[in-house]
This record gives sequence, structure tokens and C-alpha cells, in this order.
Amino acid sequence: MEEQSAFVKDLYDLYEKGEWRKILKLGQSNATEETKKYHWCWPYEQDLKDLKYELDKLGVKSLCSIGCGTGILEWCLNKCTGMEVKGIEVDEFYWNSKNARKPFIDLEFARRQVGCSFLGEVCARLPSYGLLFSYFNNPRAFKDYARYFIGNVIVIIGPKMLKDGQQKKHSDPMPEAPGWENEKQWTKAWSKEIGNEKDICVIWKRNL
Repeated sequence: MEEQSAFVKDLYDLYEKGEWRKILKLGQSNATEETKKYHWCWPYEQDLKDLKYELDKLGVKSLCSIGCGTGILEWCLNKCTGMEVKGIEVDEFYWNSKNARKPFIDLEFARRQVGCSFLGEVCARLPSYGLLFSYFNNPRAFKDYARYFIGNVIVIIGPKMLKDGQQKKHSDPMPEAPGWENEKQWTKAWSKEIGNEKDICVIWKRNL
């Protein structure tokens, strides 16, 4: 296994000490390809608190994060706000291999095909949960999850849409324009530019 960099060593050392604030600052001060292997977005502490405040107003008590990767964002959100966050990934073989980056949270593994009962099975114990997609890049899977989700709130984090169209980062769905199957079914409830890399967090609420 290749030698760990100073960034990775610092990251896991701070994790073991529970220093989530310092982890956020570490990510914000190291805008490199290496930090993106752990997460593309490094929000400020206030960003996480604002997200929790808005979710509280909507009655959301927990999140199920789809495609969470290492789960560093989810871990920081939990430590900062106390909100329970479950992480979902697909490739169980990779995440259990010696080459995988060590996750910061326990992972649940999804089936390749999302069925109507899957979310209910993996998130059954979560109270009043919403879905979180952070730098997700599978439009077909996103639409499947949105279709079978019986809750009312979906949070999407990704790059802010630039007016000149010159996107340096990409996600699919894009937070501000997810491309819903039924555009009339969802309303933007809240949005905020987060961190220092032109990322944005958008809360979408189902129209009842």
C-alpha cells in the first residue's frame, strides 16, 4: 500500500480525536485532487448548522445519504448538529477491500436495482428521514431513489451553476436543477452557497 500523505495522516488523526471542526478547516485549506478523494465539498461549520436549522423546520430528524463515499461530510454533520445520518454505498467489494479508503461512518450497501422496499428496509429505524445526495453522479439512480422515496424532503449538494456555463465541477443531479421526472412535484425550499469552492446546498420539498 502506498505511503499516506501528510493530509491523509492529519485527516485520520483528527478523526480519531473527534476534531470535526479542524477536519472542516483542513479540507477547506487543501483544495487538491487528494481532498476530492475524500469529499468534493468542505462546508463551514455554520453551513452545517444552517442546514440542520432548515431541516428542523421541515420536520426532518435524520438523513439517508446516497453515495456517501467515505462519509466524512456525514460524520461532520452528525458531530456538529447531532443529526443522525446513515450512509449508503453500492460497491461492497471495494469498500471492504484493502485498497479502499477507510470510511468515517458505518456503511450500508444498496442493491444495484433500487426497489420500492429498499429505502424502507435500510432506513426503517431512522426518524422522519430525508434523502441526501452530495456530489452524486448517477442521474438514473437519482431518479429511481426519488421515485421510490416516500418522504417529502431531498437535500442536494454540488457545484453552483455558473452563469457563463464554465463548470469546473459537475454533479448529476445539479442541486439547482435536478431534472425531476415531474417538475411540478418538487419546490425549492432553501438554498445556500457553502464552503469556499462555489458549492451549493439546496433543500427540495415535495408538493403535497
